[in-house]
Amino acid sequence: MGVPADRHDLTTVDKGALGDVDPEKHRARLQGWLVERLAPATDVALGPLAAPGESGFSSETMLLDVACTEPSGERRHERFVARGRPSGHPVFPDYDLEMQARCMQAAGEAGVPVPEVLWWEPDESVIGTPFYVMRHVAGDVPADNPPYTTCGFLFDASAREQRRAYESALRAVAAVHTVDRDAVRPHVDRPEFGTGGLEQELGRWRHFFDWAGAGRANPTCEAAFAALAANHPADAPQVLCWGDARLGNVILRDFEAVAVLDWEMAHLGSRESDVAWFLYFNRFFSDALGVPDLPGFPDTAEGIAIYEEYAGVELRDMDWWIAWACLRYCGTLIRVTQRMAQAGVEIPGFTETDNFGTRHLAALLDLPR
Repeated sequence: MGVPADRHDLTTVDKGALGDVDPEKHRARLQGWLVERLAPATDVALGPLAAPGESGFSSETMLLDVACTEPSGERRHERFVARGRPSGHPVFPDYDLEMQARCMQAAGEAGVPVPEVLWWEPDESVIGTPFYVMRHVAGDVPADNPPYTTCGFLFDASAREQRRAYESALRAVAAVHTVDRDAVRPHVDRPEFGTGGLEQELGRWRHFFDWAGAGRANPTCEAAFAALAANHPADAPQVLCWGDARLGNVILRDFEAVAVLDWEMAHLGSRESDVAWFLYFNRFFSDALGVPDLPGFPDTAEGIAIYEEYAGVELRDMDWWIAWACLRYCGTLIRVTQRMAQAGVEIPGFTETDNFGTRHLAALLDLPR
């Protein structure tokens, strides 16, 4: 589900890929904007806009290659990444870009490996959307499409390197959970969906399914939501949850996590939510797709034990949380399926109500098909 790539390779941005504005107009406006931010440097030159080859496609992302002259006369070259709201058919109903930027800044202050967020720009007049700019981090990203369990740099790595990548990514998840939750609460709290904790998460995702489905029935997801909501675990202490904690959102260098990306789903909640999402995706890319897991990856039980050792806590009710992760993934697949249909892409056996996600969900919860 996404752009086939296992590296942050560059592809030239097509006209229309960043909305209705021509990339050259984007470039001219961004160059003027950068002149002010990079002062007292002069002779700021912004190269052609490019897009990173990433696994996900929930936000618009631009790579900015910039050259400028320092007051000393030295010519400096830097690469930045700008991230704005998506155009076209968004995966999520809203994109709080300031929330993402503030969470990343707080995470960086807590020692989480994240790109450094340099500037937040709320003014839509620059490129037609608010955006933030961060430093580019070079490295390798395990691909979603085709899955990293079938090909790519991680597939080709030794079992020891695979294990190192897995453990390093899980350490990054644990590090996210050390962020000062009060520092980010103003940006991630969503009281309109509940008073907090799991009540708020259930309310937020109920809203998502209602919005994504647009009145169309999805029997498997509805049955799963009812079953999980009726038997949910007790609230646990809240932490900042990354929300989209998975290997496909981790930049690796020498099989060590150097940056965690994509904070659209950040929220306050139980740490189990993040860990289950991480474990579920690894399980999905093997069990659900019918391919062997990477030989260096631990199984789910060992993954839980690894996190518990890093974080010094005991995780609870993980079967529930993994099923909840599967249901959330099925929700995003509704929007992905709609986006594929708009683009004229059809995959046999892949619909909003019947796809590899819903089939896996039914199997996890023993639901009728």
